[in-house]
Amino acid sequence: MITLTTALPCEAKPLIEKFGLQHQSECSAFRLYQNDDLRLIVTGVGKLAAAGAVSFLSHAQQHEQQAWLNVGITGHASHEIGTAILAHKIIDAGNQQCWYPALINSSSCTSDTITTVDQIQDEYSDDSCYDMEASGFFSAASRFNNIELIHSLKVVSDNRHSNTFNITANLTSGLIAEQLEHVEKLIEQLRQMTAQLNSHNTDNINIDNYIEQWHFTHNQRHQLRQLLQRWNVIFPGQHALKAIEQNQLTDSKAVLKTMRQKLDNAPVNFS
Repeated sequence: MITLTTALPCEAKPLIEKFGLQHQSECSAFRLYQNDDLRLIVTGVGKLAAAGAVSFLSHAQQHEQQAWLNVGITGHASHEIGTAILAHKIIDAGNQQCWYPALINSSSCTSDTITTVDQIQDEYSDDSCYDMEASGFFSAASRFNNIELIHSLKVVSDNRHSNTFNITANLTSGLIAEQLEHVEKLIEQLRQMTAQLNSHNTDNINIDNYIEQWHFTHNQRHQLRQLLQRWNVIFPGQHALKAIEQNQLTDSKAVLKTMRQKLDNAPVNFS
């Protein structure tokens, strides 16, 4: 299952029409639309609303990994209105916490930083886009899923030459509609990544000897399996634990730390 999130109904409208999503009347907490393998939730404005909507759906998800794509509008000092932006860094302006989505190699979108603010931003910094949901969306989704499957695609709606006062519902829907090709490509790539990730059933990997060797606790075993899923996506064909074993580590904490470092430092193709 791939989940799209938007803050506003006008952002959701072209996506609902494009993918033939049907309103799910049994969901009373949020506006939810769905077809066989794609769903969309309208979260409402703000990072807390976005986080709440993601958590609402995540609590009901199955054990399999799922992909998430946040779609909406953003402001930037100089990007032209209508430019599609795929986030490679997300900053929460309130607490300065940062996240680093792993960019999808096949994407042809411009990549940039998105800073999530609590109020509409009328002054534009040269080095970031601005929105009000991305940090809440990403922080919540990353609690339940691998970060390779979590992305934020924004379309520039305002800049120094045309500020937020010019934004209307019709303009917003039109901007999203013009970038549906990018959305489709991202969804297809996420489908492939999700299928690949879930096809590697880590329960079938013989890790018992390694668990005993490094004395993993119950919680650490769960962390290990999640890291192994990520490893199979980023380093296909490489036996993770044999590679880690070469470092001559002596305890489970060191193993988990080393795996995270190798995964987080894996090279990313920005093309």
